Amino acid sequence: MEVIDEKGRVFGIVNVIDLVVVLFLLAVVAAGTALVLSDPRPEPQTESVTVTVQAENVQPYVAEAMPESGTVDGGNVTSIENKTVRPATIITQNDSGAALARDHPRLKTVELDVTVEAERRNGDLYFDNRRLRIGNDIGLDFGTVVLAGNVTAVDSKR
Repeated sequence: MEVIDEKGRVFGIVNVIDLVVVLFLLAVVAAGTALVLSDPRPEPQTESVTVTVQAENVQPYVAEAMPESGTVDGGNVTSIENKTVRPATIITQNDSGAALARDHPRLKTVELDVTVEAERRNGDLYFDNRRLRIGNDIGLDFGTVVLAGNVTAVDSKR
């Protein structure tokens, strides 16, 4: 028995072109199924990162409500390594129009070193789905108080 007969049928049953089309469709269906069922994204890798955050013009009661140091329960911060509070700086003019830097009588500048759990994606660190880098704004939730500030340093343990 010949594999392909004189009418172009494989084993005398199916036309060669029809067989190629059916095999192609089966391959496309198999590839589509594999694509849909597979998870192309790898599991995100998390790592502890120490971030220095500076928040300016903070109300005194917010600065006092933040813990000094230690582990934080709740929120998105793991622990506080260091907290510095100083008067906020304002720029005023003297009688001759020269600019003067002075301490604000009420508002504070808060600088925090905090440890957070960040995700590493494609070599970059992300915290709360925002890229973690110097100059970016960041929101810190301490469970009892929330602070918005600017990232001034990122220290990855890597």
